[in-house]
Amino acid sequence: MSRGRRPWSFVVTSIAAATMLLASAAVPAVAGAASMTLNTRPTAPTIGATGSATPSRPPARIARAAYRIANLARKTRPAPRRLAPAVSYGPWRTALCSWYNEPQGLAGGGYLRPGMMIVAHKTLPFGTRIQFSYRGRSCIAVVMDRGPYVGGREFDLGPGTAAALRFDGVDQVSYRLVY
Repeated sequence: MSRGRRPWSFVVTSIAAATMLLASAAVPAVAGAASMTLNTRPTAPTIGATGSATPSRPPARIARAAYRIANLARKTRPAPRRLAPAVSYGPWRTALCSWYNEPQGLAGGGYLRPGMMIVAHKTLPFGTRIQFSYRGRSCIAVVMDRGPYVGGREFDLGPGTAAALRFDGVDQVSYRLVY
């Protein structure tokens, strides 16, 4: 059985078993009847002060087992805490950017398609996420290409990134690294 939540059938069965075990230890037996233990050996009933027959005392291990079964049925484990990945941002910087849209293969693998939220940079590792901000709009792009190959420019924005920022041409853009 898994270590997670127990199915309801197990809970019902466990409660019923624990109830039967505890009831057999506490309820007086019918006169003349012999009570049974878990290992099915009959035990002789004893005669109480009132003259009625009571079952012999069950072994302590049966009572402990019944207690454990009853507690297992009641226990529920708390759900595991799912921690959100810690996202931190570097300081805002500005850089001169351009954009590109011509169909081509990417240095990081794949082929450039319209709507891709990518950016090209000369030295940052592939997969680095960068948040861009331009005239009140913001988006996050992933480094998947190398470039730009024009002096003075820091980034080449992919087609999806440029569309999200409504960026056209060459201009100063604010950016920060997302860790």
